[in-house]
Amino acid sequence: MKRLPIIPLAPQSIRARRGFTLIELLVVIAIIAILVALLLPAVQQAREAARRTQCKNNLKQIALAVHNFEDTYKSLPTSNRPPGTGTKRIAGMTRILPQLELANVYNLYDQKLQWSDPNVNMRTAVSTVVPAFNCPSSAANLKLDGDPDPTTTPTGFAANMVSISDYAWSKGIDRGVAAIVNTSTRTVLPATPDFTDPTNSANSYYAGFFTQNVDAKFRDVTDGLSNTIAVVESAGRPSVYRRGLRKIGAPPANRVNAGGWCRPASDVLVTGQKADGSSLFGTTPFNATNGYDVGGETYPNGAFGVQGTSQPFSFHTGGAQFALGDGSVTFISENIDFATFIALITRGNGEVVQTP
Repeated sequence: MKRLPIIPLAPQSIRARRGFTLIELLVVIAIIAILVALLLPAVQQAREAARRTQCKNNLKQIALAVHNFEDTYKSLPTSNRPPGTGTKRIAGMTRILPQLELANVYNLYDQKLQWSDPNVNMRTAVSTVVPAFNCPSSAANLKLDGDPDPTTTPTGFAANMVSISDYAWSKGIDRGVAAIVNTSTRTVLPATPDFTDPTNSANSYYAGFFTQNVDAKFRDVTDGLSNTIAVVESAGRPSVYRRGLRKIGAPPANRVNAGGWCRPASDVLVTGQKADGSSLFGTTPFNATNGYDVGGETYPNGAFGVQGTSQPFSFHTGGAQFALGDGSVTFISENIDFATFIALITRGNGEVVQTP
């Protein structure tokens, strides 16, 4: 058999093979990095928008629960916080648990006992995380608060651990604010506060939606439900946060006297804030700090006594969410005029104000 000759392929018929050069690879990586850098802020904004929507929904649930409570009991779920140490206290947020479909938790709560009592059922109740009380934007990773009262917790703050709330009842304006906002040409607040705590004649302030230790009613809100803030964001408690979302130390060495949803001390009495968040009683309405740091003080705490020291504060960019008395929820810019914010907090000061 005759063998066929093997004819070699011409060099030009061999297909050239080559890979990426280092420069081409670096260009591709650079392009991908630029695309990710452009996309990441959009993704973060979308996530924050979703969290803000959930926060708004939480406040809506709380506001509706308040209305359902009022429909049933013909009064608002105000907090009871008698003066002095060693007293039995109950928070307004505890009262609305059945309206939030948490009757099982509410039934474990024995109202004959202090909220920090070591009773097993009480501990189970107050340590329960209530999703509607937690803002998804909150940077706080500490989800527990304690009792600072040495009479009820002799072994110290950390002995009683209770679940927190990023929202708080608005109880009014501190009497010291009048000296800040009133001038020779402008009177924002009357010289004399319009509310005195019936359990403590020395405790007077300008009434907000939820005045403590009284059975407040909708009819008390003479400025109008749609013109009065009922529930504020006060996020991150009991940890201390300041402008720029800077966390200051950690509890118990640094802490706001507030945070637990079962604590009446978590109700907010607005004082105004310094712009940098270093202290209170300034003309910045909110978002400079979430409260006064009592970590280095002996309880009762200085000028605040046994009362809470938190302030309106959120982790949302540029403002915070607020539930109004009519059940609606609105986002208010942190640049709002302080006098206008005061008008929205007070319930019967007679101001003419348009909700932002």
